[in-house]
Amino acid sequence: MINIRAVTIADTCDIWTLRTKAISQACLSHYPKEVVKQWAASPIPSNFAEILINLHAIVAEDISEDKRSTLLGFGFINKDKRGEFKQSPHRVYHHSA
Repeated sequence: MINIRAVTIADTCDIWTLRTKAISQACLSHYPKEVVKQWAASPIPSNFAEILINLHAIVAEDISEDKRSTLLGFGFINKDKRGEFKQSPHRVYHHSA
């Protein structure tokens, strides 16, 4: 079952790993190999969890019958000052098989 939810601090490392895979796989057709390699190798910022939470990040996960979760993708939701959605996600990253 696919579940979409707000990011938690516990998601931080899995999201960074998925981000790195997305850069390594999807960006080679748009950027030189050395640029992609350097970009993908950049270390996780110490405040990455805070960034995800402050930018209203969401994750899509596959929940198996035995309740194990697999991260499928993540993105960011635009919210206004009242906490209401302004538009659809403006960035989405996903795992490609």
